[in-house]
Amino acid sequence: MGSGLDADRIYEAVDLPSPEATHTPHSGSNKSDNTSTSTVRLPHHEWNNDGILRVNTKGPHPIFELMRRAESQWKTKTVRASKTLRQAVFEYKRRYNRPPPKGFDHWWDYVQEHDVQLPDEYDQIFYDLEPYWGMDPHELQQLQKEQELNLDSLTIGKDEDADPITLLTMTLDKKNLHRLEAFKKSTAGAQMEIIKDVQQFIPPFRATLRPHDNPTLFADWTWRRQAREAAKYRSYISIKDLKNPTRHGWASACPLDSPLSSRPDGRYESSYRTSKTFIHDHRASMDPCFHPQHIATHGTFLGLGAGPSPKRFGSPLFSFCASSLHDDIRFTSLFQSSGYAEEDPTWEEKTDNRLFWRGSPTGMFHEEGVNWRQSQRVRLVKMAATDNDTKSDISLLRPAQSPDVPVGEAENLARSALNDALMDISFAGQVINCAGDVCTTMKDEFSWKDSVPAGRGGAGQYKYLLDVDGNGWSARFRRLMSSNSLVFKATIFPEWWTDRAQAWVHYIPVQVDYSDLYDAFTFFAGDEIGKGGHDEMAKKIANSGKEWALNYWRPEDITAYMFRLWLEYARVTSTDRDSMNFDIP
Repeated sequence: MGSGLDADRIYEAVDLPSPEATHTPHSGSNKSDNTSTSTVRLPHHEWNNDGILRVNTKGPHPIFELMRRAESQWKTKTVRASKTLRQAVFEYKRRYNRPPPKGFDHWWDYVQEHDVQLPDEYDQIFYDLEPYWGMDPHELQQLQKEQELNLDSLTIGKDEDADPITLLTMTLDKKNLHRLEAFKKSTAGAQMEIIKDVQQFIPPFRATLRPHDNPTLFADWTWRRQAREAAKYRSYISIKDLKNPTRHGWASACPLDSPLSSRPDGRYESSYRTSKTFIHDHRASMDPCFHPQHIATHGTFLGLGAGPSPKRFGSPLFSFCASSLHDDIRFTSLFQSSGYAEEDPTWEEKTDNRLFWRGSPTGMFHEEGVNWRQSQRVRLVKMAATDNDTKSDISLLRPAQSPDVPVGEAENLARSALNDALMDISFAGQVINCAGDVCTTMKDEFSWKDSVPAGRGGAGQYKYLLDVDGNGWSARFRRLMSSNSLVFKATIFPEWWTDRAQAWVHYIPVQVDYSDLYDAFTFFAGDEIGKGGHDEMAKKIANSGKEWALNYWRPEDITAYMFRLWLEYARVTSTDRDSMNFDIP
C-alpha cells in the first residue's frame, strides 16, 4: 500500500525495513554486489533499490548471482524465525514498535499446532493497515458505516466476542443481482469458512469486502503520508481537514520526487530501456512509482488512461488484490487460488522444453479509445507469435556455462526463429472483454488455440510455465507452483504470500514488460538449438517451488494469515485500542 519513498519514512520510524531493504542486502542505490559465486574476480553488476539489477556485460551471468543471493536470503529468513511466543512478541515489537494485538497468543497456538512456517513474516498486513493507525477510530467506524452502503460490497463481522463471524450486510448493483450467490460464495462465504475454527478468538469488527477481481481505492500520496506520520507519533489526522489534492492521475499516488511523478507528459518509459536488466527484489520491482513503464504496459492502468482523481482517503475496503498505487486491504481465501497439480510428470518425464502459457484475453476491456494492444496478455501473445515479422529481432544474452566467464554483449537474433523454438504461448477459448471491431481484430490478429488441461498429457509435459496477471491476481499460481515445472511469473500485485516466498529460489520473477523473459528463459532451457542451458538449476528451483506450495500455501497457512489480519483490523478500528493489546510480562 503506497509507494517506496513514502514507506521508507514510516519503516525507519518503526524499525521495520522497507520492502526494498527487507529483500535487498545492499540497500543503497547503484551499489554493486561485493561477493560472487565466481572463482575469478569479475566486475560487479549494479543492484538498485527499485528491485532491478542492471547487467555489467563484463561480469558473470547475473542469474548465478541472483540465485546465490536469494538462497542466502531465504536461509536467513527461515533460520531467524521465532520459535517461542516470547520470541514472536519481541520480534513483533521490534518490527512494528507496538505490542501485538489481543488474541495473539491464540494465533500463536494455532500457528504451532498447524506447523505454519515463518511466523514473523506478515509485513504485508502492516503495509496495508498502518495508515489507519493515524486516524481516529471513531471516525474510522463512521467511514465504515458509509462504506457498507457502496454498491457491490459485502460486510462480514461480529458484534460480540462470543458471536460467530457472519455476513452482516450486502449491497449489490442491480446489474449484478444475478451474481448474488457467486459473490456470497467467493467473498463472505469463503472468508467465513477459512476462519471458522478460530473465530471465537477474534474480537468484534466490521469489514467490507469487494467481490470483484481488481482494486478500486486510490488516494493522494500526501494524505497517505500524513496518516502514516500521524501513526508514527501516535496522533490522528482528521479527514475533514485534509486539503484537496493538487495532483490527479496515477502519479498523484506517488512521492513528488518519484520517477512517475517526474514524467507528467505521459512518457512512461523505463529508466533502464537501454540496458539489460533482471529483477532482484520482486516486491520493489512491482511499484509503478519507480517503474513508470507499468502504467503503459498493464491493463489495470491502461483502461483508465492517465489515471483517476484521488478519492477521499480513509474508508477501509478489503479486495482480492491491490497494486502499490491502490489502498485496498488485501484479503485471501482458498477460493482465490486453484488446487494443487495432480498426476504431474516428473521433471525427467517432461518432454517439451518450450515456455508454455494459455489464457483468456483478460486484463482490461478491449475497445476503441484505449491502448488495449499494450495490455499484458495481448503483448505477450503478440510477442511470442511464431509468425512475427521475420525482420523483427530480439536482443538476447547468451546463457553462460560458468560464473567464471563474462556474460558478454547481447546478440540480435530473429524473433520468429526464437519463438518457434522456445515459445508455446497463445490465447485460448473465446474472444471476450472486447467491443465492436476490436473483437474481430483480436480474433484475426492473434494466435488462438485449444485449451490444454493440466497434468500428464497436457500442460504437464512442459518443463517451463509462465504466469501473468489477468484482471487482477493470478488464481492459477498455486497450481502451477505445485507442479514439477519451473514457473516464471510477471505481476504488479504484491500478495499475502509475497514476503513468504523467495524469487529465484521458488520461481523466476519476470518484468511486466517482458524485457528479461528471453534472457532468463534461455539461461535455463538453452538457446534456439537447445544449447547452453542449465537443466539441473531449473530442476532445483522447480522442486523448491513445489515444496514451497505444498508447505507454505495450505489451508492452514491462509487461515493463519486471515486470523492475524482480523486481529489487527479489530484492534485498529476499536475505539479502545489500548485494551486490544497483548503482551508478555
